[in-house]
Amino acid sequence: DLNQIKKQIDAHKIIFFDVFDTLLKRDVCQGRDAFSLVEKKYNTVHSSNLHFAKERQEAEALARKKCKFSEVNIAEIYQFLPYTQMVRNELLQLELEVEKDICRPYFPMQQLYDYCVQKHKTIYIVSDMYLPACSIEQILTKNGYAGYCRIYSSCDYRVTKWENGDLFNRIVTDENLTKKDILHIGNDKIADFKMAQHQGIDA
Repeated sequence: DLNQIKKQIDAHKIIFFDVFDTLLKRDVCQGRDAFSLVEKKYNTVHSSNLHFAKERQEAEALARKKCKFSEVNIAEIYQFLPYTQMVRNELLQLELEVEKDICRPYFPMQQLYDYCVQKHKTIYIVSDMYLPACSIEQILTKNGYAGYCRIYSSCDYRVTKWENGDLFNRIVTDENLTKKDILHIGNDKIADFKMAQHQGIDA
């Protein structure tokens, strides 16, 4: 119920928002369907038969296995694709374009976000994601989100929400925040709810 959440927002000075499946919804059934769109676009332009969607998923799994950090970034994922650097670069740009194209504001959450802006709340964007903050910023801007302080993407800081809530702690430390002032809003029962509460943050 949005009114119940608004009451919780009223009780906090600082609001954290998750991005994907919270502020934004993708116009695909599953996130990985974006890879099929990239594959189709590339193969159409080049009259080729790249199996990008499958190989992109495999590259991400391999990058996560080999990476010494809690989170990988998109550049590291692409290093595990079996193509030349030139082809990788083109596919990467296509993936970023597709992400921008398929993302739409999730209306109920956009209403809550706008409410926070109207109430002059301090807003931070917090995402467990392989996309860097600069890419997330472009997608948020295109979808009408503005007025937040900073984006914290797990791949930039190498810590996540889902693993012990360490990304929450990073923000609190970096921004010199008080945990009792914060409400985190997100869609994932573990990463966004349980781990925020585990770190003493309302969710």
